[in-house]
Amino acid sequence: MTDEYGDTPAEVPDLQHPDRLTARVRLYAAPEVGESWAALVQAMKRVRWEWFEGDVNQSAHRRWLDPDNGAVVELDKAIQEMNSALRAAVDQDAL
Repeated sequence: MTDEYGDTPAEVPDLQHPDRLTARVRLYAAPEVGESWAALVQAMKRVRWEWFEGDVNQSAHRRWLDPDNGAVVELDKAIQEMNSALRAAVDQDAL
């Protein structure tokens, strides 16, 4: 990685592509976590589509998604379900 302007923090996290994380979830996680992960990835894709391709009447300089937008609602739900699945998996492993 290069930083020609020198304004990137020294400790930049190594972010993984969702497809790489999906492969790891399929290999190591409980099936319920895998299902929640798949729903979360789809919800993120839908939000990304709404953000870039959605309402063409929005200005490129003032783009936002309303909290009641279907994609945002779906993403919020997917995040909550992912948290629940992870908690359940951790609790199961603790037994």
